[in-house]
Parts: sequence; structure tokens; C-alpha cells
Amino acid sequence: MIQLSKFILIPVILLMFSLNLTAAESPLSVSMKREVVLDLPPGPDNPRNSEGDFIRLNDGRILFIYSQYFGNSANDHARANLAGIWSSDEGKTWSEPQIIVKMDGGLNVMSVSLLRLQDGRIALFYLRKYALDDCRPWLCFSTDEGKTWSVPTCCFPEAKYYVVNNARIIQLKDGSIVIPACWHEIINGRHFWPGQSVCFISKDGGKTFQQGEFAEKTDPKLVFQEPGVVEMKDGKLFMFIRTSSGSQFTSISSDGGRTWNAPTPSKFISPCSPMLIRPIPDTDRFLAVWNESPKGRNPLTIAILDEKMDFLWKATLDQSEGTPPQWFCYPAILALNQNEFLISYCAGVMPGVGLEKTRIVKVRLDY
Repeated sequence: MIQLSKFILIPVILLMFSLNLTAAESPLSVSMKREVVLDLPPGPDNPRNSEGDFIRLNDGRILFIYSQYFGNSANDHARANLAGIWSSDEGKTWSEPQIIVKMDGGLNVMSVSLLRLQDGRIALFYLRKYALDDCRPWLCFSTDEGKTWSVPTCCFPEAKYYVVNNARIIQLKDGSIVIPACWHEIINGRHFWPGQSVCFISKDGGKTFQQGEFAEKTDPKLVFQEPGVVEMKDGKLFMFIRTSSGSQFTSISSDGGRTWNAPTPSKFISPCSPMLIRPIPDTDRFLAVWNESPKGRNPLTIAILDEKMDFLWKATLDQSEGTPPQWFCYPAILALNQNEFLISYCAGVMPGVGLEKTRIVKVRLDY
């Protein structure tokens, strides 16, 4: 079994002080216990382990699937398979990795989203990069709790370059599956990296997806990448978008992700790095993880949000003071209950990449 356990107890008064958050400003008094339960560092013929997602199996085990690179290169277009590890003790220890999906030509497979559908199936979404102008999400299903998977199918019919982050795809209360994506147009043989954010919606359990309208930005040069969405209590969708402006941009959809109001800068201070927001079970609250810094991907912040996406509490989840400092990015969240969470993210120092290691922490929040 793979096991790494480093227990950290951080008094809430220090967390509030470090983020200039006073008790009077915070509606919640929260103490946080954080335990590093697993690091997946690179090794021989394995230069990078990154971007994954969790799923709870019916027998109580937890499955985590991530991008396992092989060969010599760790860049985003280098060779990679999808590997899985399992935990039978709520994330304390993990099995050795097993290959779940092998790349079958092209560049690689990466960026996993796992989803328990309302009909009981497990949906495994991932990006399959065939070429620098063909990157699209693919989908397969498991009806036996991850023992076997169906033949993968491509979610988008037209070959274009779409980025869909790990842990991004959701199913709404009405059963719709929503894929938030960033389309990078190819202009003169090169990617237009500022991108355009859009959602694809399936009403038939993932058989077909229909494209919505782009979340229009006022400045065409503004980086608008790696969107994520979450369903709010009133049924509206809340979109958060990585930008180059110094904060996440946010937008609201009232029609299940088809159209969006004009995205605007938000209170989520952020570099050009992704954010993740997930609901806390059986509450009106949400858990958010992102880099609360206008420049770099350090530190990594955790926050509790209310139903209006306002802060109830926030603290530092991970921070590096080394040389060079680690980057922390591309989180995934699994709620074990209302108070305990498994959170994975990349934590690396490799020059030019910074994504070579995946870390899983177990967090307990006591109110």
C-alpha cells in the first residue's frame, strides 16, 4: 500500500490572521485539520502524475483516477495514460496504481472527471489529444463499479481544440450533464490561447451533447480559460473562469448553461490559474479551492461560501516557502461528509511545468 501521513493542525486564529480575516468579518468560526495522505511524485519513466478526480464506490471504497505520464517529457502534450488507485479507509492509505485507459495514438489522454449519474452508472470523462488541433472530451461508463468500462465515445463531433479541466463535469438536478469547456481557435496554425468559454449539455445521459452560447467577453485579448460551473439552490448555474485579469470572472445562467450573462470580475483574487467550487452535502454551502494571489500559484486557499457565493470562512490549504516555491493547482474535491473532504491538486517545482506531482490531503472542518 502507498501511504504518506503528515498530520497538521492549524489553529483558526492563525488562519484568520494570515488572510487578514477577522472574527467580526467571518460569519463562521472554523478550525481546520489537514493531513497529507498521499504524494504521487515522478519517477523513472514517469515524469509527471497530475490532474485527477475522485468517485465513491458502492462498497465504500474511493477511486482516484489521474494522468500518469510515461517517457521523458512532462509537458501537456507528452505521452500519458490514465491510472487509478483505490482507498478502503477513507483516504488514509492507497493501492498501487493500475492503468485504466491507455492512450491509443495521438498525443495523450488526461484531465479526468468522474461522475455518479442519477441512474447509478459511473461516467468517466477525459480529454483525448489526437493532435494540436484536435483535443476533445471522451466518455465511457461503468455498471460494475469501475471493474470494466464501456467502449469510449467522443462527446463533441467536430474536431477542434477544447480544454476541459479535471473534476469539472456535473449533472444537474433535472438530469442534464454539463461540460464546461474552453475553445481555442487555430489561427495561422497556432492556438488562440485567450480562448472562449462555453458549455455543452446532454439531455440523454451522455449520448449526445448540444453546444450552448459562448460567455462573451468584452476584451477579445483577455485570457478566458478553463471554466467551471456549479448548480445553485435556485437552479441557476454559477460559472467561474480563469483569466489574466488578476481575478476569476464569474457569470450566471438561468437556462441550464445554454446562455450566460456578461462575465464580470469577482472577489476571487486569482492568477491565471483554475478554481474549483463544489457543494457541501446536505447544506446550502459550497467549498472552494483556488490560488488567492494575483500573480503566482502559491499559496492554495480553501473557503466556505454561502448560497450567494459570499465568503463565510477561508484559510490557507497549502503554501510553499522553498526555492523555487511549489505551484499548487488543478484541484479535485470529494466530500466524505459535511465536515470531511479529500482534496487533490498538483504540487510541483519542475521548471516550465510545475505540475509533476499530485498530492491528496484529507481536511476536516469543525464549525
